[in-house]
Parts: sequence; structure tokens; C-alpha cells
Amino acid sequence: MTNLSKPVAVHLHLFYTDMWDELKQQLINIGKTPYQLYVTLVAPDPRLEKVIKDFSPTAQVWIVPNMGYDIGPFIEFLNRINLDDFSYILKLHSKRPSNGTDTKLNHLPVTRYYWKVLLSEALIGTPQIWQHNLQAFTEDNSLGMIASPHLIKKADKSDSFLIPEVQNQLQKLGLPQVKSFSFVAGTMFLVQSSLLKVIQHQYTIDDFQITDGQVKDGTLAHVFERLFGALISAQHKTIKGFHHNWKFVSSAVGKIILRFFYQKKLTKNNKIIIKLCKIPVFEKKIS
Repeated sequence: MTNLSKPVAVHLHLFYTDMWDELKQQLINIGKTPYQLYVTLVAPDPRLEKVIKDFSPTAQVWIVPNMGYDIGPFIEFLNRINLDDFSYILKLHSKRPSNGTDTKLNHLPVTRYYWKVLLSEALIGTPQIWQHNLQAFTEDNSLGMIASPHLIKKADKSDSFLIPEVQNQLQKLGLPQVKSFSFVAGTMFLVQSSLLKVIQHQYTIDDFQITDGQVKDGTLAHVFERLFGALISAQHKTIKGFHHNWKFVSSAVGKIILRFFYQKKLTKNNKIIIKLCKIPVFEKKIS
């Protein structure tokens, strides 16, 4: 077991309260590593609060406004703690898989199911994964943040409408501009606590939009998703991932191969098009 001079602060934003049992099983993998658990909820739930404290008697449970998805509550958490008391910050939240379309990350299609699995698995999926992550920090002084290698994304043209605001926030924080940076798509990570001092008390949860169930691109929360990565680079540290999910990789590669041989899609003009080996072989207009 890796020995730490200070405990780890674990922030879990539990919007989907029914996911507590699942996340608890992963928290167990932290084992004997000293940590302080902080849980944020968007509504009072005395029964759940008791269950959480039965699991971790020192846990602190806070009710916060439903603003900024999981990032607004994380900012609230940062503003309430003393970062000097902790070695690392583990950021988790209750992401639920949905039936949305695949997202292409690092050239692989990521389903909503796998996105949810990959986020936390790479951090605390097993006791061995957790210990390996802690050991990585002790062996690499340049390492600032750890996340799933499948979800560490380089900011590119798909993020171009958000990058100027990321640079504006870096300037506001007194950090140098970074021409190139990566970030964690989904914002679950393990990070050196000292690297977050630069944003502590610079924002509040009230700076973020109310979360109404609709995903809106371009909000401050989406800027922060990228800013967390940019501020790591601006402080001359790196983001790395160590746990590869080969079941996900094989599934994603299989989808790519299948789509090459057979693809059926409905266009915006209400046309069904079937392609074999990327060659259109059937097209029909539907009313």
C-alpha cells in the first residue's frame, strides 16, 4: 500500500441518489488509504445521509443548488475545504448511462454505457487500480492528473467554440495561455490537490447555470470541463491514464469494422441510405 503524508479528499456529487450502492462498492476499493468523503446532494434525503454515514462515519453530506451539473457542486466543495490538508482530490459523480448516440473519442466510438464505466473504473475500479494510480504520482513528478486513458481528449476543432473562453479563464486566473492541452471528457479524475488552489475561491456555484435536465453546449460547466485540463498544462504538469479496458476497445473496434461493411442511416432530408463498404447501394425517400 502506498503511504501518504496526507489523506485524499473524495468528492462525490450524487445527483442520481439510487446509484449510491454502486458507487459505494467502488469506494470500498480505496481500502486502507486514509480519505475524507464529501457527498453533495441537490435535495435533502435523511435516509440516504444516514446510509452514507453508516458507511463512512466522518463523511460530510451537503445540500447544494442544482447548478452546473457535477462541476458547480465541485466548485462549492473546493471552496469549503482546505486544500493543504489533502494530498490528492478524487472527483466522482453519479453518471447514468443513457440511450444517446456514440461519441467518438481518440478515434473510437464510446457508447453512453462504456463512458459511464470507463470514468470511474480507471480511478477506483479495483484496489490494484487505485494503488497503481497513487504509486504513479510518487514515481512521476510531472504527473498532475489521472483519468481513463480512453477519455483523455486533446482539445481540437470540435472544441473550438469553447477554447477562447478557456483561455479567458486562464488569463483571469493569472495562468499562462496554453496553445495545446488535453482534458478529461466526463470530469472524473484524481488530481494533485495543490494544482486546484488556483481556482479555489475564484468562482462560486452561483456562477453556473441551473441544471434543468437538458444538455446545453457552451455553458460555463462545459468550459470548466476543459479548463481543468488546461490549468494542469498551464502549471507544467501532465494528464495520464493507466487502466485500459480491453473489452471496450474490442467492442469499439468491432463497431468500426461493422460500420465499414454495412451502414444504414437516415439523413436530414428524410432519406434512408444503405452503404456496403462505404458504397451507397440503396436510397429511398420517406414521407
